[in-house]
Amino acid sequence: MPKQTGLRVKVFYEDPANPGTFLAFACQTSATLSLSQDNADATNKDDNNFMFPLPSVRNWTVDIDGVVIGEDADYTALRDLWLNQTVLTARFQNDDAAFSPAQFWEGSIFIDSLDEEAPHDDTFTYSSTLQGQGALTLNN
Repeated sequence: MPKQTGLRVKVFYEDPANPGTFLAFACQTSATLSLSQDNADATNKDDNNFMFPLPSVRNWTVDIDGVVIGEDADYTALRDLWLNQTVLTARFQNDDAAFSPAQFWEGSIFIDSLDEEAPHDDTFTYSSTLQGQGALTLNN
């Protein structure tokens, strides 16, 4: 399997106006998929003072960072998705054609947070957390 950088890994969302069409979130510089799971404590007195957790509810989020370029229509769309509390389908995938078949994670998300950072002597950037809603699937 070839080594790869994260350069071509992007987060895409299904365009609400054109179902089946996926657009990349605006000017991404990084993306992180986080998978987590709660544990139910099933410890009892017969466990010799050791915890006995059981897997329970799963959760997932995607964090993205990007650069804001002027009045970028893609960034404006991101803000509108947050303002309207839009739930949509998202994909976390490598869009490099050299990696075929392309695997991608897909599920429903809403924008949980959107932060803008405008330092005096650096680039205007944004960070956003996309909260997963329901199951996340790995597709080929």
